[in-house]
This record gives sequence, structure tokens and C-alpha cells, in this order.
Amino acid sequence: RWFDIIRHAALPTLTLVLINVGEVTYLTRNAMVQTLGDAYIAVARSKGLSERQVRLRHALPNALLPIITLVAMRFGMLVMGAVMVETTFAYPGVGSAIVDASVSRDYPLLQGAFALIMLSIMGANLLADMTHGLLDPRVRRGA
Repeated sequence: RWFDIIRHAALPTLTLVLINVGEVTYLTRNAMVQTLGDAYIAVARSKGLSERQVRLRHALPNALLPIITLVAMRFGMLVMGAVMVETTFAYPGVGSAIVDASVSRDYPLLQGAFALIMLSIMGANLLADMTHGLLDPRVRRGA
């Protein structure tokens, strides 16, 4: 049973991942390259820290800030992409419920589905803001 579920979920999952992974990977690389050129990274290297410690402790937390923002903003597109993928692959879920409700003009179901999507997107943005507070001390103290 589990193998069958995984086998049928592989192509829709791969579709959603491939749509979103390129931009995140590109931004991650650019953010790390830019962060590794900053002065505090040179100071960390001059302290004798290994390259792994420099990247994980000093560069990565600062490079993660724009990445977290992008992922939170892309979450809405991911959810709406899931609607398209569910419709295309005839996979039951919120997306197929939205399509069926729009065809049959079931407005209360549409409102509920869009409210659920809106709350999940707002939750993702709230989680991103809270993560920014954990990673950046300037955000914590409000400066």
C-alpha cells in the first residue's frame, strides 16, 4: 500500500519541487557568495577557524535571511501550483475541491478553501518573520 502511494505521489511531488527549486538554489548561491566576501568573514578566517566553521556559524545565518523571505513568498505560489497539479494528475485534495466547487458554483466551499489557503500563507509568512528574529539580532531588538 505505501509503495503504491509513494509511486503515485512521485510525479506530482517532483513537478512541484522542480518548479520552485531553481530560484531558491540560485538565490542561496548568490547570498552565500555575497556573504563570504564580507569583512567579518575575513576576520573569522583570520582567527584560524576552519572553512566549515566559517560557513556554518558566520556566513550561513546571514545568507539565510533572503532565502527564508523568498521561500515564504513562494509558499503561496506553491499552494496554488498544488491546485494545478492536483487538477492535472486527478489527485484528490484542496485543489480538486476548488475546481469542483467553481464548476458547480458552490461559493461557501470556495470561500472556505480560499480562507484555508490564505491562513496557510499567512502562517508561512509569520513563521518566516519569527525565524528572522531568531537569526538576526537587529530584528529582535527592533533596530
